[in-house]
Amino acid sequence: MPIPPVYLLELQIKFSKYRIREINKHFSERFSVPTAKIPHITLFGPFILKTGFSEIDLLTQIARQVRKFNSIPLLIDGFDKREGKKGHVIAHKVNPGAELLEMKKSFIAELTRFTKTEGMGDSDIADMWFHSTIAKKLTGQDVQKIWKNLASAGGSDELSSEHDASFFQNILLKMRGLFLHKSSFHQIHPLRINEEIIRISILRRSELLAEYDLAEKKWLSRSSSLSKSIWGHSVRSYRLQNGLELTEAISRPGEIFVIGDTHFGHRNIIDYCARPFITSNVSEMDSVLTNNWNFTVSPQDRVIFLGDVRYGRFSKHPLFYLNRLNGKKHLIRGEHDDPKLVHGMLDTFEMIYQDVKFLFIHDPKDVAPGYDGWVIHGHVHNNNLWKYPFFNPQEKRINVSAEVVNYRPIPLSYIVTLINSGNGRLMIYNLDSSIR
Repeated sequence: MPIPPVYLLELQIKFSKYRIREINKHFSERFSVPTAKIPHITLFGPFILKTGFSEIDLLTQIARQVRKFNSIPLLIDGFDKREGKKGHVIAHKVNPGAELLEMKKSFIAELTRFTKTEGMGDSDIADMWFHSTIAKKLTGQDVQKIWKNLASAGGSDELSSEHDASFFQNILLKMRGLFLHKSSFHQIHPLRINEEIIRISILRRSELLAEYDLAEKKWLSRSSSLSKSIWGHSVRSYRLQNGLELTEAISRPGEIFVIGDTHFGHRNIIDYCARPFITSNVSEMDSVLTNNWNFTVSPQDRVIFLGDVRYGRFSKHPLFYLNRLNGKKHLIRGEHDDPKLVHGMLDTFEMIYQDVKFLFIHDPKDVAPGYDGWVIHGHVHNNNLWKYPFFNPQEKRINVSAEVVNYRPIPLSYIVTLINSGNGRLMIYNLDSSIR
């Protein structure tokens, strides 16, 4: 009698893939253990089909359960550890959103009717551990040694501690050939970033059988799932559905807007900062950034730009991009801006707006100690969201790097509304796509 195939359902981490792989690689170099190569989250299984059910039944049922979702938002939030059936596991911790919890509950209710599963949490969601594996099959002694080292970098229960070195800075050092050798590599900083899942994979005997595309609402064969052009269509559908690519004007003349770190022409920023574009098409990113800006900002509006207009060896003169953008622009100099190319750039700019005192600056670390107003800055992108989230009322800081504000300028009046609301919680991202 043939052995029935074993299946597994996984959520594919695509946008943050590069960053997770880099952390895993550094982890492997530092601790000399094999690490996961393909970032993913196990959603259901491993399982086999009950007698009388086919793969077609399985694919049909999965599609029925997930077609209501355009994407699955979640937060990758530091490191985590557990003891598994075959040893200890260290992983990237995943905080699920409401959509992921709803999807998992529906799988527990429906898929268990015609599958036999051994997956953790497949019968009771309370037992589910949402994570993306870094290393597995570790001994307790291995984990104790590794975790102690991670804790010194803010990687255990102290994940809210400050992280002075950003992921982006480490990547730049590596590009310049200055990245530290593993023997002197002292810190591995945990990742904190919002990820959006738009592909669900089903594996059969550990090989990819098919992927369901949430944005396009269809199953993809293995070859189609690996196609860069098809992935490009999926990513654009995701952007359109989630308000990250505007197609019509939403401008309201008379506003003051803020944004920083557009990095026009910078291909590698797509990987470094998990932007929802494909690295082979930087012109598409530039076009979306330009259109988003011009659909949001009218020619009469003021825009305070927090630096780093463009970057990269293939980027054009900064005025090529600035002259295509609506509004009267007040330019703050970023670390990648050359004042010889763009005249009139300032290091800082201060103003009182609707009775709130603001300082506009590129790098928040350049703020003078004791400043008593609110600081609006860029520079850090989405690389240090423990310390520099979008809205930090405790430190009176606002991060308006492009990745954090939906790739378009946001009104200063909206920021004032947040400040005056008395909301004392950190907001990692500004995800309100209805902002005008």
